[in-house]
Amino acid sequence: MYRIDTGCKTINGERVDTFVRGIVGKNSLLEAEAGTNGYHGENSRAYLRVTTLSKADFYARVKTNEAGQPVSVELCFGGNDGINAILRVLDFAKQVLSDQLSGENT
Repeated sequence: MYRIDTGCKTINGERVDTFVRGIVGKNSLLEAEAGTNGYHGENSRAYLRVTTLSKADFYARVKTNEAGQPVSVELCFGGNDGINAILRVLDFAKQVLSDQLSGENT
């Protein structure tokens, strides 16, 4: 088992409880944070953060439209270790969101 910490974010006025864990690879150290406030129509929120804590081969970019609003996020991880790390991040995030929506983490 791995250590999981908890957190909280406010997104557009809505509280989202989050779960945080480290993702350790051979050449990478990432931190993933994910959470949701559940299904609440227009007030539903989901949150995902990926932070590199090492000198991993990592690149991120937010693209914006003509009005300056974000419309996409690009995340790039290099090497075999990077591929494995992002798979573990996505697995963790999916599990957190699924558990919160089913009531397992309430």
